[in-house]
Amino acid sequence: VILAAGINLGLRKMADATNTHTFWELIRIGRWHVEGEAYDRALAMVVEAQAALPMARFWGMGTSASSDGQFFVATEQGEAMNLVNAKYGNTPGLKAYSHVSDQYAPFATQVIPATASEAPYILDGLLMNDAGRHIRE
Repeated sequence: VILAAGINLGLRKMADATNTHTFWELIRIGRWHVEGEAYDRALAMVVEAQAALPMARFWGMGTSASSDGQFFVATEQGEAMNLVNAKYGNTPGLKAYSHVSDQYAPFATQVIPATASEAPYILDGLLMNDAGRHIRE
């Protein structure tokens, strides 16, 4: 389930590629055992392991970060996607708002409406997970 999400394969194609689990078994595993908090903990462990590598210090100390939203077009109008945005017009879509440390480790990502201001989500990325708490500027 995690591999299917990580390589953007999807559960149906992952089930077709393996002979150990059916599509419906992967759905059940994903719903019962793979949750957002587990992803956050796993991402924090990966960021910490990357920061511990000697090479990571060439890029920075892991104490500063930047964040930005990336717009993705949606195929249909939805409840959170039907408002007109000054930047994107009435094109339906959403934003993936990502936080990246100065060591190039993406320590937080949130899906937000394209019409929302990014400012309130800055603190969420910095304070709502373990990896973001090491950021000082």
